[in-house]
Amino acid sequence: MAPDTHNLGDGRPHVMRVYSRLEVGGIEHQMLSLLPRLNSGRYRVSLCLLKRAGELAGELRARGIEVHVVPFRGRLRPSGLFSLAGLFRRTRTHIVHAHARSSITSATVAARLARVPVVIGALHSVDTVQGRRRIAQERLFARLRDATIAVSEGVKRNYCAAIGLDPGRVSVIYNGVDLSRFDGPPPSPAERAALLGPLGVAPADCVITCVARLVPAKSHDVLLDAFARFLARVPQATLLLVGDGPLAADLEEQTRRLGIAAKVVFAGARDDVPRILRASDISVMSSQREGFSNVVIESLAAGLPVVATDVGGNAEAIAEGSCGLLVPVGDAAAISERLGRLAEDRGLRARMSAAARRRASAFSLDEAVRATETLYDGLLRARGLSGGRS
Repeated sequence: MAPDTHNLGDGRPHVMRVYSRLEVGGIEHQMLSLLPRLNSGRYRVSLCLLKRAGELAGELRARGIEVHVVPFRGRLRPSGLFSLAGLFRRTRTHIVHAHARSSITSATVAARLARVPVVIGALHSVDTVQGRRRIAQERLFARLRDATIAVSEGVKRNYCAAIGLDPGRVSVIYNGVDLSRFDGPPPSPAERAALLGPLGVAPADCVITCVARLVPAKSHDVLLDAFARFLARVPQATLLLVGDGPLAADLEEQTRRLGIAAKVVFAGARDDVPRILRASDISVMSSQREGFSNVVIESLAAGLPVVATDVGGNAEAIAEGSCGLLVPVGDAAAISERLGRLAEDRGLRARMSAAARRRASAFSLDEAVRATETLYDGLLRARGLSGGRS
C-alpha cells in the first residue's frame, strides 16, 4: 500500500512524466502540446528529464509545466535511482508516466522504491528490445508496471512479439494533434508565392514536402532517388525538405550527383510547419521505421494527401487509397510512381484532400487528452484513489 504522502487530499493528482531530454523530435513536440493541455484539466503534470534539459525545456516551462532534471550515468545506477525516488516522494507523485525504454526502466525502479501508486510505460517506436538479456529484463519490468501503452497497434504488436507479452496487457493511445493550427482554406497563389518563393520554389511547381529530421531512420536517400525518377515524369516540381540533422551535407551531395539540386530545397528547421504544409500539394515520408508519425497526422490535418512507407502506425493513420498511399520500405520506384499519380491528377488530390481532413479528426489533441485522463482515472481507482476532479 502506498504511504500517506500519496493521499490525494483536496488537490489534483500529480503526474510525473519521465523522459531523457527535450530536444527537437516527435516525442518532444507531442509533450509540448499534450502536457500543458493535461495540466489545465483534472491532473497536475510535471516532467523529469534523466540526461539533460534540452533545447525545448524552456518552452515547456513557459507553458506552465514544472521541469526537473535528475542526471543519470546509467539506467540502473543506485545514485540516480535514489535521487529520482526522492523527487517522486518530495513532489507527492501519484502517477509516474515514463517514455521510451531506457527512461521507463529507470523510472519503474525508482517509482517502486518511492512506492508511487501507479507506474506507466509508454512505447513510441518499434524494434527497441533486442537481445536475450534485454528481452528478459523487459519481461521483468513489464510486470512491475501497472500499465504499458503504445502509440499505435503496430508498436504494440512489435513489442509484444519481441518479449512474449500478452497483447491484452498493452493499451494503445494515439498521439494527438492540435487541429486548430491547420484550420482555414489553402493559401491564395499570392500568399503561397510569398511563403515559398523566398525558398526558391517556382510558382507553378507541384510542391512535395517532407517534414523530418535528416537522420538515417528517415531514409531521405531513398526519397531523393525516388524524386529523381519522379522529375523525369513531372519536371515542374519541387521537393521541400523541412528539418535539419547530421545527414544534411551528405544529402545535399546526393542531390548534386543525381542532378536534381536545383529542384530540392533544404529548408532547415522551421517554426511555421502548418503554413508550409498548407501551401504544399503532397506530403511524403520515406522512413524505415515509425511509431506513430505526428507529421502524417499534421499533413492530413492540412488537407494533404500523404505518400508514406508502410511502417509502424502509418497504415492506422492513412486510409489507403482514400487520404493517402502506402509504399514498401526502401522502394524508391513505388514512391516515385505514387507521387506521379497524385501530381498528375488534380481531381484525385482534391478528393484525397477532403478525406485527409476528415481522417485527421480522429487524432485530435482533445481525443489524446480524453484517452489519457480515462487511463489515469481507471488506474487510480484500482489503487483505491479517486481520479482527477472535473
